Amino acid sequence: MAERELNIALGVISFVASIFAILLNVICAPYFLRDRSKISNRLYLCIIATDISTGVCSLPSSLSLVHQREARWFGVPLVCTLTGIIFNIAARLSVFLIATLSVFRTIAICLPFCEQRRWVTVAMVTAYFILNFALALLPVGFSDQGYVYHNVTTHCSWGIESLTFVRGTDTLLYSMLIYSFIILPWLVPGLVVLISFVFSIRAIVNTPTHHHHHHHRTHVGPYQDRKSRMVYPTGTIGIVTIVN
Repeated sequence: MAERELNIALGVISFVASIFAILLNVICAPYFLRDRSKISNRLYLCIIATDISTGVCSLPSSLSLVHQREARWFGVPLVCTLTGIIFNIAARLSVFLIATLSVFRTIAICLPFCEQRRWVTVAMVTAYFILNFALALLPVGFSDQGYVYHNVTTHCSWGIESLTFVRGTDTLLYSMLIYSFIILPWLVPGLVVLISFVFSIRAIVNTPTHHHHHHHRTHVGPYQDRKSRMVYPTGTIGIVTIVN
C-alpha cells in the first residue's frame, strides 16, 4: 500500500475510533452519575472525562493523517497549544486513575472490612492533576518553542531539550529528566495495576467457600457470594491493564 493510501486509512480509522470512544464514554457516564457518593463511581467518571478529552484531541490528528500529515488545525498556535496541554494531562491522568481504581478494588477484595478514607483518594487525584497541569504548562513559560506539531506522531508536543533551564546540562541530569517527565508517569502506574491485579486474583482464588446441601440444593455462602461479585471488577481492571 502506498504511503498516501496508508495515511488516509490510518486517519479514517483514527477518526472512527475517536468518535466511537467519545460516544461510548458519553453513554456510560449516566450509569456512574446515579450514585456519585461512591468513590469508585467518581473515579470512573474521571476516567470517562479523560478518555473523552483524549478522543477530542485526537480528531485534529486524524485530519492531519488524511491530509498526508500536514498540520491543518494544528497549524493554529492556539489550537496546537490547547490540544497539547489537554492531551498531555488527560493521557497521564487516565493511567494514574486506572492505577488508583485498581488499588481501591484490591483493598476492597483483600481487606473487605478496612475503611477506605475518601478524602485520601480525592487528595491524591487532585495533587496528581495539579502536578501534571504544572508540567504541561512548562513549555509555555520556559521554552522558546512551546508546543510544536510533529508530523511523525501527528500531535502537538514539546521536548525537554527545548526548556531553557535544561540547556547546557550534563548527560546524567538530562537522563533523569527524561525518566521523570516521560517514562515514569507511564511505567509506575502500569506496575501498580499489574501488582494489584495479581493480589486481587490471589485473594479471590484463596477465598474460602461454604456449601450447605439440603434437599439436593446447593446454597452459596456469604464468602462465595462476595467472591462472585468481586471477580467482575477485578476482571475489568485486568482487561484495562492489558489494553493500556
